[in-house]
Amino acid sequence: MSELKNNRLASSLSKALGEYVSEISNGKSLITVTKVDVEHRGRLAKVAFTVFPEEHEEEVLRFLQRKKRELGDFIKSKIAIGFLPKVEWRIDNGQKKAERLFEISRKEQER
Repeated sequence: MSELKNNRLASSLSKALGEYVSEISNGKSLITVTKVDVEHRGRLAKVAFTVFPEEHEEEVLRFLQRKKRELGDFIKSKIAIGFLPKVEWRIDNGQKKAERLFEISRKEQER
């Protein structure tokens, strides 16, 4: 699959997954899809997300992993693709690292 097609699929999946997460969320936490990487010729989508408050991350991860069938039906209704990619959910730790670096930088500037 060309890089252009991968990027288009990743963009479409990111939008659809964001909609899906907002629809199924119970409102106890804010869930944001931060990145979608498409691999293996479009057969695998690695989806990174953040959760606020952070205490709910593991609970949200387990919840999203349990909703595979509903997710597949939702993607089919939103995107015209020949096959569904396998979706792997993961917590986005890069965001936490960036916030930590920002906090350290801010403290250094205050000195």
